[in-house]
Amino acid sequence: MQSWSNEFKVGLLAIFAGLFTALFILGTDDRPDGAMDGYVLYAEVPTAEGVRVTTQVLIAGVSVGSIRGIELQGGQARLALEMTGDVELPTDSFAELRSSGVLGDKLVVVTPGVEQTLLVDGDTLKTRPYGMDFQHLQGQLEVITEDVQAITAALRTYLEDEGVKSSLDATVKNLEQLSNEVRELSTGNKAEINAIARNLREVSESLNTIVNATGTTVEQQAAAIADATEKLNRSMDDINSITGKIDGGTGTLGVLLNDDGPVRQVEDTLSEMNTTLREVNTVVSSVSQLRTEIYYDGSYFIGQQPDSAAFAENPVHGKSRNVLGMQIMPREDYWYVFEFAQHPLGSFDFRQVESPDLGTRYTEYVRTQQVRFSFQFARRYDHVALRLGVKHSSGGVGADAYLWQDRVKLTADLYDFTYGSYPLLDGTPNLELGLRVEPYPHVFVQGGMYNVLLGARHGMNTGYVGAGIHFNDDDFKWILATLPSVP
Repeated sequence: MQSWSNEFKVGLLAIFAGLFTALFILGTDDRPDGAMDGYVLYAEVPTAEGVRVTTQVLIAGVSVGSIRGIELQGGQARLALEMTGDVELPTDSFAELRSSGVLGDKLVVVTPGVEQTLLVDGDTLKTRPYGMDFQHLQGQLEVITEDVQAITAALRTYLEDEGVKSSLDATVKNLEQLSNEVRELSTGNKAEINAIARNLREVSESLNTIVNATGTTVEQQAAAIADATEKLNRSMDDINSITGKIDGGTGTLGVLLNDDGPVRQVEDTLSEMNTTLREVNTVVSSVSQLRTEIYYDGSYFIGQQPDSAAFAENPVHGKSRNVLGMQIMPREDYWYVFEFAQHPLGSFDFRQVESPDLGTRYTEYVRTQQVRFSFQFARRYDHVALRLGVKHSSGGVGADAYLWQDRVKLTADLYDFTYGSYPLLDGTPNLELGLRVEPYPHVFVQGGMYNVLLGARHGMNTGYVGAGIHFNDDDFKWILATLPSVP
């Protein structure tokens, strides 16, 4: 075995790793019975919220398949149900989306029918709503809470505005002035009002006297009627004077009755509040659709020593790399990637060194043990995703290919354009190829080739193996729900 070359050892290790991965994948297949000879049924539901690829299909609590794909068709979500071959369903069977817990995880529950004819591959399974589940009630409660918060925030902003405060103060002062003027009006005109009352009483008494005084002459009766009419006219003049002041806008009561400015101000204020509420609801809705995933992966490098004289040894052989990352997904087809990597080579920079005595100037490269960072924008097209941005503190591009319901991912990254690959730093970028397999939910294993271009030029092949974990928003909700509560 000592006579085996390093190339043979590395190749043997790669073959062993591939066989181990294949056996591990086949041994951990979570589909019912591990079968591939089933058939596919389709089901249409109003919404696929909480449903994802690999969601289980149950009959009487027993798993008989899983969701293989989700697509939009005619305004509804069309689910592709991969059923095991030994399950026979009559044509009048139907499916329901049910929640498996308070966190909103979904299951497809199928109720078999009684018809003699059976559903075959490609048929559409009938569906029916299961009713209002906890997730729907929680969604309505969240909408109500958001509306209340938005109204409270809008009222706070409205009341904190200096212009609004001034308007409210002016309105209160106007009401106080109105009250004072009404009180002054009633007090100042009390004598006139009493006079009007006395005149009316005198008119009534005069009429009674005319009717009862049968012995009075006609001239006396006419004089009494004339006197009563004169007093009535004076009363009407007083009333006309008061109403004329109000119609002319004199005093606070006249201003309020004749000026529609305060009414327009109130209408404008209500319109501004409605606009603010709509804008706040739009912002809250866009933020609530964000999805976040946090992951960690560790890698161990296994490298071949170079056969050229350009440098002495493989700089990453026998060392490890640790990456902590986060993906923010505004939508399913694009996301942002943030990573912090503890790399065995650290980070690179350069400085210009001048030698006045010799009259020379040269560039000196400096390597420090700093954490590398990455920030990339990713866009997915069907089974392929493209990435662009900063990779390991340098400009970089990448591509990912997703297979087997996204549980297998092939990656390719090209970066280090600024200085090139270490230790030569001659402008040759770093090409990294990888394979990631997720045998269990949230757990993955990986392997690949590192610095392919530099290794091919100098006979130095370098590979890596590793593993990692990842969690998303739904997983965090499940973890928080299982934590013990504080008494």
